[in-house]
Amino acid sequence: MKLKKCAQLCEWYAEHGPAMLTAEPTQVEGGKARIEYRPLGPILAVMPWNFPIWQVLRGAVPALIAGNTYVLKHAPNVMGCAYLLQDAFKRAGFEEGVFEVINVTPDGVSTAIADPRIAAVTLTGSVRAGMAIGAQAGAALKKCVLELGGSDPFIVLNDADLDEAVKAAVIGRYQNTGQVCAAAKRLIVEQGMSRHSPTSSSKPPASWSSAIHWPQTPTSAPWLASIFVMSWIVRSSRRWKKARHC
Repeated sequence: MKLKKCAQLCEWYAEHGPAMLTAEPTQVEGGKARIEYRPLGPILAVMPWNFPIWQVLRGAVPALIAGNTYVLKHAPNVMGCAYLLQDAFKRAGFEEGVFEVINVTPDGVSTAIADPRIAAVTLTGSVRAGMAIGAQAGAALKKCVLELGGSDPFIVLNDADLDEAVKAAVIGRYQNTGQVCAAAKRLIVEQGMSRHSPTSSSKPPASWSSAIHWPQTPTSAPWLASIFVMSWIVRSSRRWKKARHC
């Protein structure tokens, strides 16, 4: 299911990405000014292991469509997935150096952040890692985007269906064995609910996600054809079925 979602992401951005980059007019008199979206350059991405394919593609695909290049530093326990992705980008027709993988220690990440060739940095990970990388990016005056661990509340009010609330709470806390940044980590139950108890086993439903169908019409912007090829590779390659074990 995750690989299908990744393929749909490639198709969606190939379809809609160019419109997001279209120059916008301003209110400057005489139309003498406009807003343009231009690439930054090489982006260093430090990614986690919990969704080893999705986490990378959801950032890499729009960054590449916008004209940037991508340097992936993946979690050490999913480097197999990192190299599968690198191979897929090459097979899709991307030029050498557009999508690169580095296998380095935290000191190596610090070296990469300080490298003048890196234009921006992004991290999905812990608060501790975000503090370290954010400080280093700031010291180097480089743009930085951080997605850090949260403490999301799951709120149950007095008028809630308790059986449904229990099912949702189990899913919210334990999906992907609990390794989801937006998982429900705090259960806040209104006091009146203490008088009730579930009437069923309240097991999570067999399927809690539905397929999403996106437009699949290609456009002629740079690299878009390769993005569509990427979606085909993700869907069809047998090697990718083993990605969850990498």
